[in-house]
Amino acid sequence: MDQDQGPPISPTLAKVSYEFMKGIEETVITTYTFLVGAGLDKAIRDIAGSDDPRCAVAFLGRHAPVIFQGGHARIICNLASGATNPAAVRELQKHNHEVRQNSRLHSKVYLGGGWP
Repeated sequence: MDQDQGPPISPTLAKVSYEFMKGIEETVITTYTFLVGAGLDKAIRDIAGSDDPRCAVAFLGRHAPVIFQGGHARIICNLASGATNPAAVRELQKHNHEVRQNSRLHSKVYLGGGWP
């Protein structure tokens, strides 16, 4: 294995990554801001209310349907742990938001914007 190339990526992982990230333009981040408290809450609500939010979050609470009021949301969360509110998931799905499950997930990633 060439050290510059890193380990090989499985075809399945590559396809899932490509499908999830399709349409996202390359962005160079030059500064970082760590948000907490009210600033974090506002940023999450702004992203969740955007045109096409994509989120990987460990758990969805009862207020998730209120927060995701924008366009078609794509959400990956942990449904198996019991910490995600099943009524919130059903309500999101009723409004055509895509909710997928990963039992090992414990991330908090929010992407917002108008994707092609």
